Amino acid sequence: QGGDINAWVLGETATFDGSGSTDADDDDLQYRWTFSIRGSETTVTGNEAEIENANQAIATFTPNQSGNYYVELTVYDGTEVVRSGYTTLKVNTLPEGHVNTAPVAVIGTNWSTGTYEIETATRPSISSRGYDKESSSVYSLVREWSVTAAPEGVDLDAINAELAGVTGIYMAFETPGTYTIKHRLSDGELYSEVEQDFEVLYGANNAPDAVASTSTKALNFMVEDTITFDASGSTDDRDHQMSAFDWVLVNKPDGSEAELVNADTETPTLTLDKAGPYSVKLRVQDALGAWSGYTGVTIKAKSENNVPIARPTISQEYDDEQPFVIYPTVDARVEEWSVEDDNRAAGLAPWEYRYLFNTGVTFSGDAYDPDGDSVVYLWSLVNEPDNATFARAQSMCLNGYIVNAQGEYRTPQDLYQYVINAKEWSCANVPISPATEGNYELQLITTDGMSETSPVSISFPAVYRANYPTLLLEDTYASESNGADLTLGNSDYLDRQQLFPYHFVQRGSFPIFDSYLDLGTSTMVKRYQLSAFDQDYTITNLQAVSQAEGGYQVSFSGLTDGQVIKQGESIFFELIITTPDVKPDEILIIDENFNWASKDNQAKGISFSFEIAEKTGWTFTYEPYIYLTGCQGCGAVN
Repeated sequence: QGGDINAWVLGETATFDGSGSTDADDDDLQYRWTFSIRGSETTVTGNEAEIENANQAIATFTPNQSGNYYVELTVYDGTEVVRSGYTTLKVNTLPEGHVNTAPVAVIGTNWSTGTYEIETATRPSISSRGYDKESSSVYSLVREWSVTAAPEGVDLDAINAELAGVTGIYMAFETPGTYTIKHRLSDGELYSEVEQDFEVLYGANNAPDAVASTSTKALNFMVEDTITFDASGSTDDRDHQMSAFDWVLVNKPDGSEAELVNADTETPTLTLDKAGPYSVKLRVQDALGAWSGYTGVTIKAKSENNVPIARPTISQEYDDEQPFVIYPTVDARVEEWSVEDDNRAAGLAPWEYRYLFNTGVTFSGDAYDPDGDSVVYLWSLVNEPDNATFARAQSMCLNGYIVNAQGEYRTPQDLYQYVINAKEWSCANVPISPATEGNYELQLITTDGMSETSPVSISFPAVYRANYPTLLLEDTYASESNGADLTLGNSDYLDRQQLFPYHFVQRGSFPIFDSYLDLGTSTMVKRYQLSAFDQDYTITNLQAVSQAEGGYQVSFSGLTDGQVIKQGESIFFELIITTPDVKPDEILIIDENFNWASKDNQAKGISFSFEIAEKTGWTFTYEPYIYLTGCQGCGAVN
């Protein structure tokens, strides 16, 4: 309140009002106003004003610098933290009678190193960090650069001629030594200037990276817990030891008297005396004196806690009659993998052809916390066949690891080899691809850092295709028109095995495009395979339901009602759509406002279905989706 949020007047007080916040339980709320986006702090360079009463429902702010201020409100009811979306306060209007002030010139560090050091013969990135009270962007100001001092033998005139008219310094410095760089910033009326020394040397120091966490990695705790923060994850690209630590407690609950103990060490402690969020920030200094930027972590203390709720599921419900089928498709060119194969695999990395399977089983944790706490998933493989092996599955859980040339997994091959052999996972969803017959069981425990759920297990049997015990239904991903098959047909990861009862409803995201359906012709839209392993199976109640006269007609090919698939026999069958001689009228409409009108599925009412006489409930149903291309009235609109 207090002005136009998109044209705020510099120096005018803005009122932030969160009193409309409510709690379903009528709990007392705590308020925190911050300049941030989704919890990440934002700043306006040059602003020295702070939010007044930032811990109250109603707060005020008087900007003393032009710019965009991103404002967020966080409320806490003693159990759950809720953050509002951010609002932008655009301070871009000067008050009547305002007297112009000179901009403030500031020289930033070398962006490449984060320090005032430059690697010899490399191009640094040194730009203005200045600001102007009357302007929201330094880029609207006149920026001038020059070098006023340099090592002996350096041609200053040549350097300054190259710097004429540039907005920042990106030129290479060949000669080691101290260079004094001068920056002048002007608004066309007033100016300021500043000088900064930079050291050009072989082996320039890079600033370290601060990483703040708790010693247990948990973020949720109970009141009266004493927790330890941990900066040991901080890194330095030259493996310098950290020489100093600077922890700051930037937020704590209302009424809290908690203070960091040993805030200048790697592992300070904090005793949580009130329920609510506690936020700290950290910066670290390396052995050569370079400081990192600040990074932060927020933890939450609770007076009571609710256990998370997990609802784990498996991608398909496999059982003894319909077990998971193992489909090996190892590249025949390579019998045994070796390092030498890296250079002769036609662009495929070794793990991509030695461990290439086209299917897998995905476990979904689907957990939530009644208090809104973050949930940690702890999956473990608790039962497997003797000498079980696994292949690479699609979207594998990497347990938070990345490829790092200086880390434990230096190449993708190293990382994937680790994941293939992993028996515990920390992802919400875990895909695995077993390569050995037998029974598998995964167990899930979820925790919010304080309480954990009881273990829940999901098991499934796996067999090689030749040992399948009953009637196997497989999708061949062959089609002359199906958008999904045309896209997925070349994928290495395909769930060929389908389980009875099978009911597939095609969606508009991967439709049958009518442009592939020639008028008055029949087109194969899907092909499946049925294989009988243990006995004969009979197809019954076969139905291909077409639309009314003049619409699409459908039929089966290769499958008839009463057909018997004998033991040991495999048959293919196809789903056929015959297009009418005239294109339907219900085609895409553009209205007078140039909006595309919603388009219904042109295959409504069409279905393919049958049953297996020997197995109660084993049914097959396929409902297509036809996407009608072209639009009616486009020419008139244009």
